[in-house]
Amino acid sequence: MEQLVKVCAAIKDLNWHCTLIGDGQDREKIEELIKRLNLQNKFSITGWVPPERVTEIFKQSDILFLPSRSEGLPVSGIQAMTCGLALVLSNAGGNPEIIEEGKNGFSFDAEDTDSFASALRALLESPEMLRSFRQNSLESAKKYDIKRIAKQYETVFEQVLSAK
Repeated sequence: MEQLVKVCAAIKDLNWHCTLIGDGQDREKIEELIKRLNLQNKFSITGWVPPERVTEIFKQSDILFLPSRSEGLPVSGIQAMTCGLALVLSNAGGNPEIIEEGKNGFSFDAEDTDSFASALRALLESPEMLRSFRQNSLESAKKYDIKRIAKQYETVFEQVLSAK
């Protein structure tokens, strides 16, 4: 989370607001960093919220910025796509698999502050680009639709059974 705050400090001249969803052992440290960088008016920290509240927050947002060092299946990234958010993610774990670089988002090394800041700046300064990325995320999210995935499994099972 420190990286997220540091990147946001690099674009503090732009008009944005960041909602940090969740809680953790580093919350006080993050709050102190936000205060030290004079970004209090740019951040809200929700603490833990139920999953339906996460969806509500995403639906009121434009970009998911997640510079995580470790990811498995990026559930929050997929959830953000279904809400039409542009993605700016680290290239950890499965994150690169859900990003169509330059179409619905960007991915970088978790420590690449400059690249994250440049990507966020580009999206925030170009309403057309942001709108396009958001639309592309909605389209990309369709391949993760549970009904579509269940149908794919069904097809594989039918093929296996018919091969016997």
